[in-house]
Amino acid sequence: MYRYALRACIAAYSVITLISLPVFGQDEKREFIGNRQCKLCHNKAAEGAQWTVWTKTKHRQAFKVLSSEKALEVGKNLGLEKPPSESASCLKCHVTGYDEKTQAVPAQMKMQEGIQCESCHGPASAHMEGGKALRMKKDTTIDIANTIHRPDVKTCVKCHNAENPTWDPKRYTLENGETTGFDFSQAYQKIKHTNPKKAFVAKN
Repeated sequence: MYRYALRACIAAYSVITLISLPVFGQDEKREFIGNRQCKLCHNKAAEGAQWTVWTKTKHRQAFKVLSSEKALEVGKNLGLEKPPSESASCLKCHVTGYDEKTQAVPAQMKMQEGIQCESCHGPASAHMEGGKALRMKKDTTIDIANTIHRPDVKTCVKCHNAENPTWDPKRYTLENGETTGFDFSQAYQKIKHTNPKKAFVAKN
């Protein structure tokens, strides 16, 4: 009975997620390229070595954690038919580009890389091509900022929400003393990898 209820919740959440996806997730012209491509332009020391910083965050360990003892216990309590590292309900949030229908990721992606750049910034093929044109052809008419998504609270709560079996409604304490399960400003500090040449203020 509980297993069927869980499946119903997951199905309902999937529909809500599809409806609330930002534009970048619906643009068929934009494809996943993999974080190694992102590294080529986004790992300069003077610009914050963003790729290297990402490798040290928990996002990078998102797939690996599914094989931990805690994850296995959670999976058992949920009655999952497969281990968390093989379950679509877990992989959809722990792996970038995971497709629940095909139960696979795009060829350019590696599941063991966990939550990569494109989970938060969207498929980056158009961004990469724009960058190449800007750099090689000196085409200053290209605004590559418009070819990538700047994550906000809506981006995060697609996975950081009460449907998560490890959700803690009191995880964060706000300035007014109230508690909440997710606070964008505080959570962002845990995975922060900004370019010091570009201002970015995390706001809910």
